[in-house]
Amino acid sequence: ALGIGYFVYDAIYDAHNFSYRTKLTLTISTPEGPVTASGVKQIDASKSFINFADTGGNYWTQKGEALVVDLGHGRYVFAPHKNWPNLADEMSAQGIISSNSELAHQTAIKAQVAPISVPIECMRWMVTFADVSDPGSIIGVNSEDLAATYGRGYALTDVTIQATDDPLTIGQVER
Repeated sequence: ALGIGYFVYDAIYDAHNFSYRTKLTLTISTPEGPVTASGVKQIDASKSFINFADTGGNYWTQKGEALVVDLGHGRYVFAPHKNWPNLADEMSAQGIISSNSELAHQTAIKAQVAPISVPIECMRWMVTFADVSDPGSIIGVNSEDLAATYGRGYALTDVTIQATDDPLTIGQVER
């Protein structure tokens, strides 16, 4: 009976399901000048009135692929989409979202189409490859010290995130 009640609740109160897309833009200084690249991922979130495990009743999935920044000379930085800064967290940290209302929160996220600057240290994990055709040659990249991986003159100088209706980034990794 509880299972049937949940599905009836879910069908009637679908407002707790929420999808949005975020665009991450990175600017990296190189010896040849700045390079900028963007990627788009989708977040599908839902909230259940039943709290399974320690999720608080919140569930989300992410769709998309890594943001690829072509540094030239066969060198790349990859920012895996699951490690991008969280738009809602950044909006809360900067005081853009202050309401505890779920609907107000969702409305604010979708309305945030202007880029928000994000601290560089929020780029938690980026990678490169010694040989881009060999997944086993992966190398971690410190977002605060690109010069350690790429040499003098390389630095992550700007990170922004925003809501968007742009299509998901697909196919850049295969290029």
